[in-house]
Amino acid sequence: MQKILNGKNSVHGATGLLVVTLLASNILGLIRDRLLAAKIPASQLDVYYAAFRLPDLLTNLIVVGAIAVIFIPVFTELKNKDEQRAWLAANAILNAMVGILALGSLLLWILMPRLMPLVVPNFSAADLTQTITLARWLSLTPVLFGISYVLSGILNSFHRFVVYSLAPLFYNGSIILTTAIFADHYAIDTRVFVVALGVIIGAALHMAIQLPVAAALGWHWRPLFSIGDPAVKKVGKLMGPRIIGLLGLQLVTVVATALGSAWSGAITYYSLANNIQTMPSAVFANSIATALFPTIAQAAADRQTEAFKQHIMQGIRWILFLLIPASVGLIMLRIQVVRLILGAGFFGWESTQTTADVLGWFAISIVAAGLVPLLARAFYARQNTTTPMVISLVASVVTISLSFGLASWLPQTIELGNGYSLHIGEVAALAIAFSVGMIVNASLLLAALQRTVNLPLRSLLPSLGKVTIATVVMAVAVQLVKVFIGSRLNLDYASSVLIQTAAGLLTGTVVYILVVAFLRSSEWHELKKFLPRKSLSSATSTTLG
Repeated sequence: MQKILNGKNSVHGATGLLVVTLLASNILGLIRDRLLAAKIPASQLDVYYAAFRLPDLLTNLIVVGAIAVIFIPVFTELKNKDEQRAWLAANAILNAMVGILALGSLLLWILMPRLMPLVVPNFSAADLTQTITLARWLSLTPVLFGISYVLSGILNSFHRFVVYSLAPLFYNGSIILTTAIFADHYAIDTRVFVVALGVIIGAALHMAIQLPVAAALGWHWRPLFSIGDPAVKKVGKLMGPRIIGLLGLQLVTVVATALGSAWSGAITYYSLANNIQTMPSAVFANSIATALFPTIAQAAADRQTEAFKQHIMQGIRWILFLLIPASVGLIMLRIQVVRLILGAGFFGWESTQTTADVLGWFAISIVAAGLVPLLARAFYARQNTTTPMVISLVASVVTISLSFGLASWLPQTIELGNGYSLHIGEVAALAIAFSVGMIVNASLLLAALQRTVNLPLRSLLPSLGKVTIATVVMAVAVQLVKVFIGSRLNLDYASSVLIQTAAGLLTGTVVYILVVAFLRSSEWHELKKFLPRKSLSSATSTTLG
């Protein structure tokens, strides 16, 4: 067990490991969402999701978005020169960040009654009061996640991904257990506080599980508080543009919440659909980006430009190979997926249809959402945070402008002719705006990176062609299976929906694999290394490189 937890992982091994654990974490996330949807009405879940917006704003700006990606290149560079100096810098950075987060959380607690009405301007007085109280509870989590993500950065810098990948399991597991055990013992309008307790406990566990491995690597906390430390100043300098860019992305979510507060259940449907559509990119693209990041950061630090480009192109090819079929498949099976995942208790058929509509529009941008983390990390590895900042701001302006525009004037139904129509509700309009903004973000990042290091993008064409052919064949097969089973089973029953969905997913996966294998896709041969039989063994072994 000690060897597994502390073992160094290769890029292939790390990616395989992260895919497995992130898949497990996302499955737990779906179980969490099903429990919430079943036990808490959409109107109350609106309160729950709205309460996250400001604490998450602080967490995502300072921790997830900035420290998580900026700390690694800085720490890696120091570690290569003087490991002892790197440990001192890690403590100084950690302490400075905890101080900032603690102050930010305190300010949120004090100012929440003034800030929250701006986030949910259309909530009733009762819902607003409840949201403020819940948000104050959740403002405890940024500090816990801050410590946790610095520890994650340390582990990733040493290519230790096992415990890092297990941390989200503990987070989601805490929410699930707390909700499942205690929610039914409380009134419906107070159950969200039970869930919030699970969130806080989960954040603490997310941090605690990484402490022993970080200590084993050589990290020990010291009370170093030096804002003049060169490493602290460097991280702070790099964080500035990153925070500005992330602020735009976070404002997209805040604006969607503000607009959604006008319609009961809208925030819930938007959040649940978003959680589902992030699963493919979180499992596959984030695994690839996270596993590659220490390697591309090292290549950038060593000024190995060709190796840098090679790793980036490898990541792009893998993401396209995995997420193009995932996007198409999710669009085709969106109603079935939503019904299976969320269809219980308070979550009825109308909620299913609305969430599925939103999910379909979200799914258009799955490929773009998968490319953004990798492309942004390519700039961060070169210690360039300005370019992603500018691009993020442009994409955010596009998204926010479209959110206001589409939600106000887009018709509910667009007639396509021949008896066909396209239904678009207010919540779906927000998802359309999100997808357009994400596509703009990915496109501009790719163009900027190509100009910076001259990526050989034309080399993607053969792979993209094979993926496109395989995806089209897959889509035809999935549609035939859907129609065949739908004509023979009563889809009013959950068991029939399960059979239809499972058959569609299995058929689509098998057909896609067979076609790419027939076309001799190089990505398929590379990614076979990540199958459980091989990935589990390689993920826990010492890298050969």
